[in-house]
Order: sequence, then structure tokens, then C-alpha cells
Amino acid sequence: KLQFLYFIDHFRDMVAFSLLVAAATTAAAIQPEEHVNILQGTYTTIDLSTGNTLPLVGRPWGMNTWSVLTNQDNEENGFWFHPLDRTFFGIKCTHQPSPWMNDYGHFTVLASVGGALIDGKNRHYGNFDATFNSTWKPYEISTQGYKYNQGGQLAASNVYAPKMSVTATERAAIINVAFGAPTPLVLWDQTRTLTITVPLSTDTVTRSNETCVLLETTQAQGCSSDGQCPTFRMYAVMYFNCDITNIQTTSFQGQFVLSVDDQCSNLDIKIGTSYISYEMAQLAVTREVGTKTYQQLMAESKSVWNEHLSRLKVNDIGDQPESKLTTLYSTLYRASMFPRKMFEINENGENVHYSPFVEKDKAGTIYPGVLSTDHGFWDAYRTVYPLLTLIYPDKLGVLIDGFVNAYKEGGWLPKWASPGYRGTMIGTFGDVVLADAIINDIKGFDVETAYEAIRKDAFTPGVLKDPVQRGRNGLNEYIQYGYVPAGGSGWSCDCCCNSVPRTNDYAYADFAIGLAAEKLGHTNDSTILKKRGLSYKNLFNNNFMVGRNMDGSFESGFNPFDWSINYVEGGPYQYRFPAVYDVEGMAELYGGRDGLCAAIQETVTTPPQYSASMGVVHEMREMALLEWGQYAHNNQPVHHILHLAAVVGCPNITQVYSRQALDTVYSPNHFSGDEDNGEMGAWFVLTSLGIYPIAPGTGLWSVGSPLFRDVEISVPHHHNLRFYAPGNGVSKYLVDHVQWKGATLPNSQIDYKTLTGGGTLQFFMKD
Repeated sequence: KLQFLYFIDHFRDMVAFSLLVAAATTAAAIQPEEHVNILQGTYTTIDLSTGNTLPLVGRPWGMNTWSVLTNQDNEENGFWFHPLDRTFFGIKCTHQPSPWMNDYGHFTVLASVGGALIDGKNRHYGNFDATFNSTWKPYEISTQGYKYNQGGQLAASNVYAPKMSVTATERAAIINVAFGAPTPLVLWDQTRTLTITVPLSTDTVTRSNETCVLLETTQAQGCSSDGQCPTFRMYAVMYFNCDITNIQTTSFQGQFVLSVDDQCSNLDIKIGTSYISYEMAQLAVTREVGTKTYQQLMAESKSVWNEHLSRLKVNDIGDQPESKLTTLYSTLYRASMFPRKMFEINENGENVHYSPFVEKDKAGTIYPGVLSTDHGFWDAYRTVYPLLTLIYPDKLGVLIDGFVNAYKEGGWLPKWASPGYRGTMIGTFGDVVLADAIINDIKGFDVETAYEAIRKDAFTPGVLKDPVQRGRNGLNEYIQYGYVPAGGSGWSCDCCCNSVPRTNDYAYADFAIGLAAEKLGHTNDSTILKKRGLSYKNLFNNNFMVGRNMDGSFESGFNPFDWSINYVEGGPYQYRFPAVYDVEGMAELYGGRDGLCAAIQETVTTPPQYSASMGVVHEMREMALLEWGQYAHNNQPVHHILHLAAVVGCPNITQVYSRQALDTVYSPNHFSGDEDNGEMGAWFVLTSLGIYPIAPGTGLWSVGSPLFRDVEISVPHHHNLRFYAPGNGVSKYLVDHVQWKGATLPNSQIDYKTLTGGGTLQFFMKD
């Protein structure tokens, strides 16, 4: 059954746009960047998510991205874009990784002709339509206001609402405004203006000369008052190819109106940015844009995305609809935007950065090396980083080293960074990401310091009463009891709350750190931590993981449908199978592999009811709307379950239900819940290949059923990897057996080192 048909009633325009996206694909040689729909996941409301994404223009992992502001009233709560909004407030420089984290260092540029569109509070135009005369690609957003012609059809409006376009590099961009030539002998006002809006009343926009404007904003929402993000600044230098004759403020906070030469018909605004200084912003725009025109920079960006996405090449889609290519490359784009680089390149060609992770006494220091931000490891460890190890291993080391430097400067590895430490979500899954990089011999990061960082999480209790939750809450109790005891409230408690995921998350991280310790020769650490990795068993009771009190008793009045304080964004069914790194041990709890397979089957078929003792959250509604049992694919805790079945010994569950997921909970426009910085996108990409990183940190991958007949991964200076399923089809997705380099795999798993050695994974299909 096709899921999410309910959106049609609410978003009727979405259907027409889906057809436009599908029609844009061709059977010719694939240009993957042309298959990307950056509007995927944006059809969202605050209480029902279809992705909670933004349409972002930039470069893979770039320091800045650029989008469109359509709802200024919602800017403070993070929900400031929707394709069905009818207002347009301008092109926005944004660093928002999620609406739940909000933005920082942002500003908006709006062009207009005449003054009729000032409503007394802010400037905008109210004739915006995302499907009209617009381009939404990873290398360009271009949009224009509309009018109705005499036939009642939409037509371009050059009156008041000139066409605005943006293309970008990692730290710079060009915004183009097509004012058009002045029209003589007309009655309407043809004054050309730009409105630049910054978030705070203390932010500044000043004219350096007739063709240069300087911008400074200090807004970093979410950074706490205890010293996080000290002395934060975003500097921007803007160069214009037309004269700016005046700047004035309005009665609206943070709004600056720039008067543009009335003879200007085509305006290019070249923008460089920096967290360090105006000089570094100027260096960025000089180095990354220079003398390029808008069209030249857009062509360069298109080429960058083509090369990036072409590492994953679909040679034969079989009988799949071509819209699947749009979903594939749109999800790969999503998995390539975060984490974000937060470093710059100085005049000597050296990487340097401002650090939002340091304490107040170190504020203002410029540090050498790279820095990474805007990622939550609770989500991303599952699929994003494994995808990077597979397709972009040569890029991953820099991103990992950026988080190692965050540890050096702030004393702890972040759980969620945006731009500095943020107090949200639980566990220390950055440990798993760094351990996985160590185990898989990823190059380009400080291995010894990385191990020091993850070891600290395992052996040093977290900071008490810490609003940004550095380290592990309840670590002493976890070590003392063999589990984090039940009790307390909220994920920011010192101890004890969220008993089940905290225990299992710490156990998983410990096991991964133990494997990294073993590889690096830290034998004693390895012995201790791998033993701790079995702590998940201490919560197993009557076929579920259940909160346990300090006296050893289990949670009273246990309800398997209750998303209680002992869990996070899920309930007992969603947290049922945590120990993917110890499949044999977990199977023993269920009476063997057959029992574990039966429990997985029960989870995906039990009706999607829920009890909300802690209140209803949007993830509950989304699970119910999926109509897929307790398998809540709309959120991350269950994302391994379908693939676990193959490793346990029931591959038909994996093959049937993973294809169901690919076909019904993803589309060119939608996800089934919060996409979360590439995690859901990476899930689709990896599952469509017929493999999945079942236990990041161990190097173990499960083997399922691919979506396409022939796909190849090509990484420069690495061996090619091919996924070949000649008999695969829309109705033929069951796998008889799989061969690697001509030899049949004895079970449904393969390790990372084998895969990256290059070769062909061939799937032999059956009816």
C-alpha cells in the first residue's frame, strides 16, 4: 500500500510538482545532479514531519548553505520555509542543521523594485510559488514572483519582484538579481532596492564604498550563557557590480535598505564569509569566486556536484521507474550536506578556525587546523558515517579530525554540535564514529587523540548540572550496577533517566571503543570495555528491554506500547534489539536465532498503537500513519531492525520489508519523518545497494536485496565496487544466494575491508 497518501489532502500542489520532477528525468546518460530534488522533505509542519529539511544550495559539507525564507514569523522556531507558502522574504545564508536546533550566523537578502511592498513591519512580496518559474538544484536556487495574465495563468512578474538566484562555494556565493532594464514613461516606481535583514538589533550592515558592503552578526541561537560560543561573529563582505548609493534602516529590527543605481539591470552580489574577520571573508570571496561571473560559478558548482554524486553510478535501473533515480540522488545529496566544515584557509594556505567549543577564558583565539560542526551523532552514526567510509573515504578523515579538534579545544567530544556543544539527545555515539574510523584505517585524522577522546567518555564521568551535557550522565551508576538505573526526568538529568537507551547506548559505545583499543594495543582498556558492552543483557525481561531500578527490580506496570521516561523518542518495541554488535548473545536471550527472528516479525506486524505517558510527540503520529506495525521507520532507533534479520538467519524478512521501505516510505518529495542530517538519506542509498552497516564500529555489513540491477561505486585511487543483480525487478526482489568475486557467501554478511578491496557483489534472484 502506498504510504503517505494522506499528504495529498493537505498539500495538493505537491502532486503536480512530483510529476514535474519525474518528467525531468531521461533515459539518456545520467547527470546525477539533475536528478536531485532539494525540496525533498520540505513539505513539513511542526507537528507532522515529512523530513523537516530545507532546500539548500552549497557544496558538499560546505561552511555555508543558502536557502529561501518564506515565513519570517517562524524564523525563530526554525520552521521558516515551506513550498506552499506564498510569501518570499529573500535569499538566506543559513547554518541550520535542523529546525529543532535552529540557526546561527544567518542573514537574508531581498531585492525589489519600487516601495509598494513594504507592509510596515518587513519587506517581502506575496506572490511566491515554489513550482513556478523556479530552479531547485544543489548548485542553484532561482525564483521569481508571479502575476496572473489575462487568461488567468501564472506569468513572470518583473514589477516589484525581480528574479533572484544564488549559487555558492564552501565559504562564498553569488546572488544574482535580474532587475531588467528601466522602462521609460511608466507610472509605477522603479526604484531598485536591496533589503538585508540580520537577526539582532546590535548587528551591523555598513557601506565601505559604492560597491562594497560589510555585514556582521553575532547571533548563535542555542549557545548557552555558560561560555558556549564565546565572542561568536559571522562576517560577510559583499561586492556589487552596480553602485550602492545609500543605506538606511527601517523601524523593523535588524533591517537595512540599500538603494541601488536606478540604471542597474543585472546585479551580481559576490559574498565572502568568515567567523574570524572581514579580512578572511574578503580572502574567501577572492579565492573562491574571484572574477567569475554568476554563470561561470554556477557551472563550476554543477560540475562539483556531478563529480561528487557520480561516485555512485547506476548502470541499469532495470524496470524501476526513473523517479527512483530522483529519490536515490536526492538522498545522496542529503547525506552529503552534514557535518559542516567550520574552518577557513588563511593567506598562507593554512587551515585555521574560530572555535565555539572553548571556554570564556580562551575566547577569541584562532586555532590551527580543521573543525567540524552541525551534526548529531545519535542519528548520524547509524548510516551517514558508514556511507562516507564506503563512497567518500578520502573525504572522511578531514571531517573526523574536525571533531577531534573540538575535543582538543573543549575537553569533550560533542554529542550534538551546532555550532558548539548543544544539550540535546543522549549517548556518546561520536565514540562509535571515531572507533569505526580507527578500525577501518581511515586516513587523515589524529588517531591517538581520537582514542583519547573516546576513552575519556568511557572512563570519566560527565559534567554535572551541565546544560550542554558533556560526557556521560550516570556513568558511575552504569559501572556500579551494570545499567543506568530508572528514575529521574528528562534527557538532561544527571542520573538517572532514560534507563534503557542510556544503558544500551553506553554499552554499544564501550564495545566499539574496546575494539579500537584492541587494534591500538590498549589491551586492558579493551578487556574492560568489551565486557561492559554486554551490559544490555541486564535490562532484558520478558522479551523486552525494560527500565531497572537501583534495587534490581524492573519497572512496575510495564506496558510495551508506552513511550515512557525510560526511553527516548520511542518505546519498548523500538528499543527491543540493541546489541547488533553481539548478535549471538542477543539471540540467546530470545531462545536462539529462531526466537529472535520471531520477535523481529512480531515487531513489524504488531498494530502501531502507542501510549503517551510523557505526552504525544510527532514521532508517534508518524508511526501510526505508516501502518507498519511497531516498525517506526520515521525515527532512527529502528533503522537496523530489518537488516538485523538477515544476519540472524531470516533474510526473507530483510528482503521483503527493505523493499517495502524503499518503495513506500521514500519518494522524490518525502521522507517518513525527520530526515536528520543525512541519516534517512544514507539509509535509502545503502539499502538500495543491497547492503547495510549493521554494526558501525565493528566493520560488519549485512547483505539484503538491491533496488537496481547494476550499480557501481568508483572512488579515486581505490578499487571499484559493483552491485550486480541482473534478474532484479519491481516484483522480483527475493534473493536465492549472493556471490562475492564468484564465491557464494556462506551467510548474509560481509566486512568493510572486503568490500573496499573491490570486486562484484552479485545477487541471484528468485521468484
